[in-house]
Amino acid sequence: MPVEPSCLVRNLGVSLDEELTLTTHVILLVGRCYGQLRRIRSCRRALTRSAAVMMVNSFIVSRFDYCNSLLTACSQQQLDKLQRILNCAARVIYGGRRGDHVTTLLRDNLHWLRIRERITFKLCLLVY
Repeated sequence: MPVEPSCLVRNLGVSLDEELTLTTHVILLVGRCYGQLRRIRSCRRALTRSAAVMMVNSFIVSRFDYCNSLLTACSQQQLDKLQRILNCAARVIYGGRRGDHVTTLLRDNLHWLRIRERITFKLCLLVY
């Protein structure tokens, strides 16, 4: 019985395509995170702000931080998709609208780094 080659392989939660571009991983990660954000947004009124931050950190930010050192070679377009999720998460926590500016929320209130800075920080932490 011959073994058929596959276009997509999943190893330790990271989806790799045949060209190792991580495009499929980013697409799947974005889809999962938006699904979790929809669930959090639906029950946001019943949560305190600290509970909402805890839920977003548990379900969204932890997915970014897992194996994010692999994302160093990703294109800016893929990193922008991931940054939009963090921006949306900040809006869910603080009740902002889609067009609201979130840079100050990310930096001053939540103390989150931007995606590129998160990846660099993780690499520096691993090297140290």
